[in-house]
Amino acid sequence: MTRNTTRTLLAAPLLLAVVLAAAGCVPQSRESVDEFVTALRAVPGVVSAEARVSQPLPGVINGTVTVAIPADPIVLADAQKVVCAERPASSVEVDYVVSEGAATVSGDGPTCAGEGINIVDVTRAAAAVGFPATLEIKRSYPAEGEGRTTVRRSSAEKNLAEALTLGEAIAPTLPDMGISYRSPALDVDAPRADLAGYLGDMRVLGESYQLASVTIGSGVRLGFEGIIPSSAAVSTLLDGLSPERYAGLEIIVTAAENGSADAQATAPALALRDELAASLGATGDVRGNDVVFTVTDIDALQELTDEILAREGGSGGSGVTFYIPGSGDGVIPEMRVAPGRSLVLEAGLPNAFTALAEQYRALRDAGAVATVEVGGGRLGAWTLDGADPGQVARVAAVLAELQARFGLSEVNLNNRPLAG
Repeated sequence: MTRNTTRTLLAAPLLLAVVLAAAGCVPQSRESVDEFVTALRAVPGVVSAEARVSQPLPGVINGTVTVAIPADPIVLADAQKVVCAERPASSVEVDYVVSEGAATVSGDGPTCAGEGINIVDVTRAAAAVGFPATLEIKRSYPAEGEGRTTVRRSSAEKNLAEALTLGEAIAPTLPDMGISYRSPALDVDAPRADLAGYLGDMRVLGESYQLASVTIGSGVRLGFEGIIPSSAAVSTLLDGLSPERYAGLEIIVTAAENGSADAQATAPALALRDELAASLGATGDVRGNDVVFTVTDIDALQELTDEILAREGGSGGSGVTFYIPGSGDGVIPEMRVAPGRSLVLEAGLPNAFTALAEQYRALRDAGAVATVEVGGGRLGAWTLDGADPGQVARVAAVLAELQARFGLSEVNLNNRPLAG
């Protein structure tokens, strides 16, 4: 048995060589890879060429040759000529590392058929953004279906706003196919034609809210820190940018998983916001356990607070505050609740906002009031720019009357304590 086994083992290399020859393949060796690397190093402009290979069977070489070049299309073209003419086997992959300024892009280059990824153009576009950009880019060729290009940003580069800007910049240089763009807190799968649009929309959204994470594919999932907008508010904003892009996509809004504890939206606050959005069309933003509702006028505020009190459990332990944007001319003054002065509305108890609404109406009716701030036993008013002394005096008199009527501990006019 030992003699037969030895005879079989000795015959194996010869048998493999016969099989390779019958298949029209030339057996490869480490020496053939070394010659290939030497040819690449001889190309003018090539910074380096290094090989990592293994030989699982005699005559078979697997591995990767990494070629570092500047972002120069001539150097890329000359290196690619060597790749197409002298690569020892298809099992030896070629990766490029292209650098310019603060940008480094590694991965696939063009194919020998002139298709694939123009890694120099990608690098130049990445360098133009002006901040460090480290990308890996690969193109897959499935047996069935369309190919896909995957772009990954370094896990050390965590800034979401930069990732959005970078993606917008490189999108036009990518192959016209499905693109997967990955970065910390960012995961987008889209056709190349739509990629820049999605990323630009997210950048605009991030100018209004603290956008912390983005996932776009068969749906849209967005994470926020700080004030958490409603899905309705986000949908309205995105539809205004491009209704076609978001048609049929479910938009899910959540608190960012990596947000600070006090910025996390609680389940009761999210439930309160979503229920009132469905029943009254109210627009609410969530910060922690507080819901900030934006309403058009004081009557809408009264209706909304009455609706909350009609719920079983009232506001469910969540704090409630309100905001009226105001008309800017004093007809509808801006109304805001003093920071940290949210109220918990409990079912069966009087509406705590009724007194605040009365204070707001009195100041609105005084005229020349731009902003009213209420809450926590405090009341403040700011008059319109250009209000004359008589108008300011009338607002001061209304504030004094309200202080006496409601027992307010602090009253301010134009950011100064009301004179006694």
